Amino acid sequence: MATYDEIFGSGAGGKNWLAIKNEDERVEAIFLGYDKVPDRGQDGKPKFMVQVEEGGEWKPKSSAEFKESEVHASFQLKQIELKLEVDGVVKYHTLSKTAEDAFRDALKKAGGVNEGDTIGIWLVSTAKKPYTWKYMIVPQD
Repeated sequence: MATYDEIFGSGAGGKNWLAIKNEDERVEAIFLGYDKVPDRGQDGKPKFMVQVEEGGEWKPKSSAEFKESEVHASFQLKQIELKLEVDGVVKYHTLSKTAEDAFRDALKKAGGVNEGDTIGIWLVSTAKKPYTWKYMIVPQD
């Protein structure tokens, strides 16, 4: 029997999100792929880096906070979203800035990641934001 979550996903957009919330929680997953998705603000709108005047300071803003025709330059901020298999279920995990840095370190150490490789995900600390993460990539032969 298929459950609602299996058919439609439990997260927004029909995706089943990997829930790692507790300090020292660890998850082992199989890497299925990745995508770069729009970073979203608290209002749910895509975030951009915006420069109002040429040579001016760059600031992050929600798409609702500015008009493209009224700024000098802007570009959309992206986040990396991992597609993983955890206990036979496809789940998604979006990397925060600190998680992205930790994942980059694991990628360098492993020499890359391929579909089918095992990824260890560890939420090291929730004592202060941004949280501290560690990743380990184990290539499969």
